[in-house]
Amino acid sequence: MTDTNSPDFALVDIRGLHKRFGSTEVLKGIDLQVRRKEVVCIIGKSGSGKSTLLRCINGLETFEQGSLSIDGQALRHGDRNAMRELRQQVGMIFQSFNLFPHLGAGRNVMLAPSLVKGLPKEESRARAQALLARVGLDGMFDRLPDQLSGGQQQRVAIARALAMAPSVLLCDEITSALDPELVGEVLQVVEMLADEGMTLILVTHEMAFARKVSDRIVFMHQGLIHESGSPDDIFKHPKTPELQQFLSALRD
Repeated sequence: MTDTNSPDFALVDIRGLHKRFGSTEVLKGIDLQVRRKEVVCIIGKSGSGKSTLLRCINGLETFEQGSLSIDGQALRHGDRNAMRELRQQVGMIFQSFNLFPHLGAGRNVMLAPSLVKGLPKEESRARAQALLARVGLDGMFDRLPDQLSGGQQQRVAIARALAMAPSVLLCDEITSALDPELVGEVLQVVEMLADEGMTLILVTHEMAFARKVSDRIVFMHQGLIHESGSPDDIFKHPKTPELQQFLSALRD
C-alpha cells in the first residue's frame, strides 16, 4: 500500500498530459510530480501552457490524453462526486480576485465551507475571522470588496481558498492585476504559506520571488516542460537556448 505521507509520494501526479483547444495542441505531453510540502514555480513565456496546466489540475479544463491524480485520487471528469471531492483538495487563486461584490470579506471566505462542507454558521464565521487575521486583514470581516484595495482583495481570495483546507494551492499569476506597490503584501502571504509547509504550485512572472520561495522551478516552452531544477540550476545554469533567451529577455 502506498504511504501517502512519505516524502517521496507525489501529491500531484501528472503523466503524459495532452490538451487541445480545437486544432491547437496547448499541452503536448506534460509529466510533473509534486511532493507534499513542495513549492513549485512554473515560469515561461505567455502562451506556453502554464495557466492551462493549472486549470487542468483543478478540473476546470478537460484533457484528451494522459492521467492526473491528487493525493492518490485520479481526476475523472465524468464522475461528479469524484470531481467535487477533488476540488475540495485543490485550492486555486486567480489573477482577478473573483470575489462576490455583494458579500463582505468574511462572508466571501465563509461561503464554500458552509455550502460544500455544511459547517455550522458560527464555526464557519470563527474560521473566516481566523483566516482573515492570518492574511493580515483582521477587523475587515464586513468590508465589501469595493472598500478594499486590490492587494487586500487578493488576500481575501487567498483566505477563501484556504477555508476549504486544500491539500495543494494553485496560484495563477496572482499579482499581475495589482499595482506594483501592492504586489509585496500578497507575495508575503504566499511566502508565509510556503514556510508553513503548504504544497504550492505557482505560475508567476515575479522571478526574484520564484527564486526565493521555490524548491523547484519548472520552465515551460511551447506546451512542454523544457527544463526543471532548483532555483540555482535554472537561473545560474540554464541548459537550453530557450531558457537562456527567456532569462536574458527579462534582464533587458
